Amino acid sequence: MIGKIMDDYKLYELNEIERNTLDAINVPIEVYEIVGGELSIIYFNKETLDFFEGTYEKLATEYERYMYSYIHPEDRKRLKETTDYAIENDKSGYECTYRSLNRKTGKYYWINEKANIVKKNDGVVLLYVNYINPSKFEELYAKDEDNILSNKKLGKETDFQKALLSRLSHNMRTPMNAIVNFAEFGITEAENDNTLRYFKDIKTSSEYLSGLLNDMLDLHTIETGKIEIKPDIIEYKNFINSILKIFSVKAENKNIKFAYLENGDIPSYLFTDRLRLNQIIINLLSNAIKYTPEFGKVYFKIEFNKKNENETEMTVKIVDNGIGISKEFMEKLFVPFTRENNKLISAGDGSGLGLSIVKNLIEILGGDINIRSKYGKGTFCTVTLPLIEISKDEYLKKPNSYLGLEDANKLKGKKILIVDDNQINLKILNKILLKVGCMVEIAYNGVEAFEQYKRYEEDYFDAIVMDVKMPLMDGYSCTKMIRNENKKIPIIILSANAYHEDVTLSLLKGANAHLSKPIDKRKLISTLEFFVI
Repeated sequence: MIGKIMDDYKLYELNEIERNTLDAINVPIEVYEIVGGELSIIYFNKETLDFFEGTYEKLATEYERYMYSYIHPEDRKRLKETTDYAIENDKSGYECTYRSLNRKTGKYYWINEKANIVKKNDGVVLLYVNYINPSKFEELYAKDEDNILSNKKLGKETDFQKALLSRLSHNMRTPMNAIVNFAEFGITEAENDNTLRYFKDIKTSSEYLSGLLNDMLDLHTIETGKIEIKPDIIEYKNFINSILKIFSVKAENKNIKFAYLENGDIPSYLFTDRLRLNQIIINLLSNAIKYTPEFGKVYFKIEFNKKNENETEMTVKIVDNGIGISKEFMEKLFVPFTRENNKLISAGDGSGLGLSIVKNLIEILGGDINIRSKYGKGTFCTVTLPLIEISKDEYLKKPNSYLGLEDANKLKGKKILIVDDNQINLKILNKILLKVGCMVEIAYNGVEAFEQYKRYEEDYFDAIVMDVKMPLMDGYSCTKMIRNENKKIPIIILSANAYHEDVTLSLLKGANAHLSKPIDKRKLISTLEFFVI
C-alpha cells in the first residue's frame, strides 16, 4: 500500500495520550491511514524523527520520494504484496524485512518492518508500523570461526583445527550435494549408454569425496571424545547381504575372486550400532579390494561364538593376496593421515584416515583389531566385537515405522515448504519431493519462510525442510519463530554442517531432525515419512 499524502482527505487524528505513548517507545514508529486505497501519514514518533534526522514536516514532504527511492528495488514488490495481503485478509498485522538506503553512507542496510493493523468503524484502516534496525540478523552471522581462522592466536590449537574442519566441511558439502544428486538424476534419465557411463563415473568419484568428508568429521569427533554410539536392532541376513552385493560387484570389476564364509551359531537379529558396524566392515573390505591386483583373491569370513543367552562374539576375518604392508610401516598403520610410500599403488590412493577411524570405532564398541601382513604377499585382518543377540519376539515388537517399512505413496499430496538460499539445492529438493508426490513451496531465506508460513492456516504445511546459513534470517532463528506459534509442525534442518554438536544444536533450537548434505534422498524421504505420517 505505497501511496502519497492526500490533502483532500481528512486525516484521522491521534489524541494526546496516543501521541505521548508512541513517543515513549524507543523504536521508530509511524502511523498511517488508508482511505480509498491510498496511504497517508498521520504521525511519526520521536524515535522516527531522530532516526531520519528530520522534522515531521520534512519527512511528510519527502515521504513519497523516501518510500520509492530508499527501499531497495528488489524488495518493493515483496513489501507491497505483504502489506496488501495482510489488509485484504483481515490480518492483525504483518512483518517484512527489506533493504533500506542509509542516506549518510550511501549503503543499504536491513530493517525489519512490523505493523499492527487497526480497522475503524468508518472503514478507515490504521497501520502502526515500527522499524527495527536488524543488527540481530547481523549477529546471527557473526562467525566465530572467521576470527579463529584469520587470527590463529585468538584461539587454542584445537579451536583452529575445529574451525578449519568445519569450514572445509561446509564449503565442500554444498557443491558435493549438487554433484551427487545431479549424477543420480543423470543415471535415471540418461538416453544412451555413453551418457549413462559418464554419470556413473561422476557418481563413483563423488561418493569417494563424500566418504573423505565423512572421514574428516569422524576423526575430529572421535578425537574430541564426542562420538555417540546409537545401538539399534538389525536383521543380520539383510545387513550382511547388502554388504556382499556391493563387494561382489567391486571384485568382479577387478576380476578378483571374492568368497564369503560363515561359521558358528548365526544370529537372526543383533543389537548394535548399525552405522558403525557397517563402516568398520566396509572400510576393511574396501582396502582389501583396493590393494589386491587383478586376478587376485579376497576371502571374507564371519564367525559367531555364543557367550550366553544374550551375548555373542563376532569375529570378522578378511584375507587377501594383495600388495601387503612393509614391516617398517606396520608401526604407523593406525596413525591418521599416514600412507605407505608404496610403488605398487597410485600416490593419490587413500587419505590415510580409514584405518585410524576403524581402530577407534572398534575400541569404542569394545572390540579389538589385529592386522598381519607381508610386503608383496598380502594381508590378514581379524576383528572381534562383543554383540548382543536379540530374539525374534523382541524384534517384532518394534513399530512398523521404526523397522523402515516403506510405502511410496505415503507423502503423496503432502505440502512441504523448502527453505534454502542456494538455487541448486532448491532444485534438487524440489525434484526429489515432486517425484514422491509432494506439493512444494519455496522460500529463499528465514524471513520469507516465516512470511509464507504466516500466510496460511497453522496446519497448512505438513513439514518444513530448512537450511541453516541463509541471508536475512538463518534457519535456527526461523525455526524458533515458527516454534513460538506452532509446536507440532515437523521441521527438518538440512545443512552442510554435519558435526555431532550441529545435530544437537538443531534439536535444541526446536527442529525434529538434522540431516547433512549431500542430500541422501532415501534418508530425506524416510525422515519426512516418520514425522509426517
